[in-house]
Amino acid sequence: MALFAAGALVLLVLTGCSPSSPIVELDATTAPPGEMDPQVDNFVTLMAELYAYFLVRDPDVEDPTIISQDASVAVAVQELDDALSLDSQARDFAAATAFELSRLAGATSTAGDATGVTFDLRDAGVVGRYGARTIAAVTLRQRTTYESGPIIEESVTYAVGWHDGSLSLVEPYLQDGAHRGLDSGVGLGSAIGAAERFLQLTGDGDWAAIRTLSNGANAYETDLAVFQSVLEASGPATLVQLPQFASGSTRLVYVLNSAGLVIGRFEVSLAGDTTVVYFPTA
Repeated sequence: MALFAAGALVLLVLTGCSPSSPIVELDATTAPPGEMDPQVDNFVTLMAELYAYFLVRDPDVEDPTIISQDASVAVAVQELDDALSLDSQARDFAAATAFELSRLAGATSTAGDATGVTFDLRDAGVVGRYGARTIAAVTLRQRTTYESGPIIEESVTYAVGWHDGSLSLVEPYLQDGAHRGLDSGVGLGSAIGAAERFLQLTGDGDWAAIRTLSNGANAYETDLAVFQSVLEASGPATLVQLPQFASGSTRLVYVLNSAGLVIGRFEVSLAGDTTVVYFPTA
């Protein structure tokens, strides 16, 4: 689901309306009493640390207790791993979140800098099993304050998975009628599947198809050729979707190399004809 491998994709046409995001339903399971709560606590701590350090960056307001002063993204992820025990997908989620928060912190906004972020646990419950992982649906209410402008509150439901005591998965928890579960990663109705299609086209050097998939946004072949060379040198690339940054029909997906370093950012629109727009990260 998370790894891009040439030849392993379902090939789809680039036009036509996309279905709702495909969902992998989970196997039924229960968790032993007391198993879920520590993992949910670790997830809330992970989010609070990332936002306090990479978005707020004011120790007088939000003071991280795990991430050290002047830590890079890589160092911060390692420190969070040491403290919270993260498997590879959770580490990639942390790295992608840190990168996006750093980008937002450096962006100009009429609301000014973020001055505080709090997370309140609204609901959590085991919803099934995916492979070896036990999965809980965890809803957090996030409250973000800025120097000026409105206070922003939103609730996001995450699929949080764990295995052998380690936090091992953070993804969107998808619901479509009676169907609930994880993004299948297959097809253009899936944010991950659509981003994988972009990666495949990049690997093939099919710039015309990329122009179509991006609705003309990615039309500079030189930039795409650079991305192609980065992908070729990266080893198996991992795609991570960040549910907290979804906006309407648009989903945010990051691509990381085999060392867990961010190498690209995608905005995927699932409205009408799916579009995938690539943004360099270096």
